[in-house]
Amino acid sequence: MSLARNATASQSPTQTNGYERHQPDQTLLYQLVEQHYPAFKASLEAQGQHLPR
Repeated sequence: MSLARNATASQSPTQTNGYERHQPDQTLLYQLVEQHYPAFKASLEAQGQHLPR
């Protein structure tokens, strides 16, 4: 069984099952949150508020 596992592990995921890793940092949502979150958090802190943990 370890030989089969090693053979599968040496292949890229797209070769074995068609899976391709997602790239969330390339999405518009990710970019918008990354761009605006620091200002949003600072605004909350200035008002004495915070987000729930």
